[in-house]
Amino acid sequence: MLSLPAAHTLTVTADGRVATHRYWNLDAHSQPDWSDSEYVGRLQESLVTTVRSHLISDVRVGSCLSGGLDSSTVVGVIGKIWHDDPAAAAAIGDQLYTFTSCHPEKAFDEREYAQEMAGAVGARSHLVFPTPDDFWADFLRLAWHQDMPFGALSFYVQWRVMRAASEAGVKVLLDGQGGDEVFGGYAKFRYAYLLSLLRSGQVGTFSREIAGMLRHGDRYFLDLRNGFRYLPASLRRALKVDSILQEVVTGDWDAALADESTPATRWWRNVGQNGNGSGWTVMQQIQVDDLTVDTLPQLLRMEDRSSMAFSLEARVPLLDHRLVEYGLALPDRLKVNQGFSKFAVRQAMAGVLPEAVRLRTSKLGFAAPDRGWLADELRGQITELLSGDLHCRRYINVAALRQWYGCSRADRASAAAYIGLFRILSLEMWMRAFNLS
Repeated sequence: MLSLPAAHTLTVTADGRVATHRYWNLDAHSQPDWSDSEYVGRLQESLVTTVRSHLISDVRVGSCLSGGLDSSTVVGVIGKIWHDDPAAAAAIGDQLYTFTSCHPEKAFDEREYAQEMAGAVGARSHLVFPTPDDFWADFLRLAWHQDMPFGALSFYVQWRVMRAASEAGVKVLLDGQGGDEVFGGYAKFRYAYLLSLLRSGQVGTFSREIAGMLRHGDRYFLDLRNGFRYLPASLRRALKVDSILQEVVTGDWDAALADESTPATRWWRNVGQNGNGSGWTVMQQIQVDDLTVDTLPQLLRMEDRSSMAFSLEARVPLLDHRLVEYGLALPDRLKVNQGFSKFAVRQAMAGVLPEAVRLRTSKLGFAAPDRGWLADELRGQITELLSGDLHCRRYINVAALRQWYGCSRADRASAAAYIGLFRILSLEMWMRAFNLS
């Protein structure tokens, strides 16, 4: 499916001519000669100014709250504005409503952090409990609204949060989308920064950062399974990351992995070219790709469709263009420092967020137990679906897929393999929603 590149408009004239135009660009520029504390102070001012502008509304405003740093920052700043300048937060009504996805399994549950954050600002916390049966009942409708196949069950979790907000009477929903891309939250940014430290001979700083991550109990950055999208093709094969897809997709798999459209290709290109000659550091160039090509366009597209399915306006204050420009230009050391990611945001939110949230190193977002649902809870429904006539049979070796799902190999398969299975199911539901074959 074709789409406009980031920050472009498309014009169609009366005589049928089509033209595109870039209206905004992220350009590297010299960083001011400021102290770290001045960078952080200006960031806090910018966060407050930006969130205040996003609270302007004639209808009720609420906020998503996963319990992570980004959504907590938005909620914390709303709370600060509500306390310091109540008139500027009038659109939240008599109480701020927050919406959090929960799960009985602790590995996928963030309510501990979310409720602490909600309590800190006096918000009313709405807890949402998505179930596999609810998902299966909504799958076809969700595929129709998304208008394209989607990659993980986390998008359904977001869908349920949007539905809960609509049912509570909220019409505008703020969230923390973009904080990872703008302020350096993903492990791939840390990999790039650590590599830059080694290349520049800063072995001491490199060692201190690694020690800091381990001291905080942060194993995320060492878990290659969390970064399988960015592994080179040879290592993906060795770790059997794409095992199910390689077996059942009928297209040219090697060509798909080698394409410039894959995040792995661009990540390794940026690392190899030391910033791609853009004037950005390696970390910043990878952030630019995430903001304009890889991660964010997909996330925003899905969020827009899920929110509009329930007549909600989703607002993303951390992606205000001025905040994006400021955050991206922050020195790398203010993104990764003392073993923390998004260091500048953590410093700017001192005294605004509860310390357990501000210094948190675990990372979930609106997580879903993809493997558990697909391997166990939904086994009956999926088996029945696969036994029928599939719309996606033109692209999938159906016999091989049925054999894999019905044998003991599936019981031992990794979470990555089940993400592959989900993407096949998502393709099938999308094709059913639009009666394609």
